[in-house]
Amino acid sequence: MKKIKLYLEYQCFPIWIYEDGHFLYNDIPKELVEDKELERKLVSLQEKYNNLFIDTDISFKYIGFNSDIEKELFLDEVNQITKYLQEALGEEYAIENEIKI
Repeated sequence: MKKIKLYLEYQCFPIWIYEDGHFLYNDIPKELVEDKELERKLVSLQEKYNNLFIDTDISFKYIGFNSDIEKELFLDEVNQITKYLQEALGEEYAIENEIKI
């Protein structure tokens, strides 16, 4: 069975697609490639995650959220995306939320 992992890595797209335990690609699944709203949400999520870090020529470090409320709102977005993916692709893919913040 195919698997989608929602996973955040600095400067990487947040969807990771696997089949039979092997990584296939890091992008929107082909079934949803026309879903521009989903793409917008995923890009926004990744940008917010990237902004949790300082990345300069001399330093790379995690700075985190400005508040607990900001973190909560971020995790709500993650849950909404996970739910959408489950509803849209639940028959074809196992959906895993691997986001731990």
